[in-house]
Amino acid sequence: TEGTNREMRQDQPTVEMLDACGFDVLDVVDVTDGYLEVARRWLRTATELEDGLRATLGDEVYDERLGVRRRGLALTEAGLHVRMFYVARAAG
Repeated sequence: TEGTNREMRQDQPTVEMLDACGFDVLDVVDVTDGYLEVARRWLRTATELEDGLRATLGDEVYDERLGVRRRGLALTEAGLHVRMFYVARAAG
């Protein structure tokens, strides 16, 4: 639901959480640019296929998913959100 996407707070940095779970972080890669490209394409395609998607998903689900994607894209474009990829292995 929208509430689960509205606020995704993280109290600790991901590297610290991985360490606490027993992982060694090998690499951290910023994949924000790739995310932006995919998100823009997703929105464009979802808009192009709107009639069929609304018929399949229903108006409420379609509008909610589009709203979540638009907000995520806007936050990322504004530099308020980044997408990171972590490579880790079990410690020891």
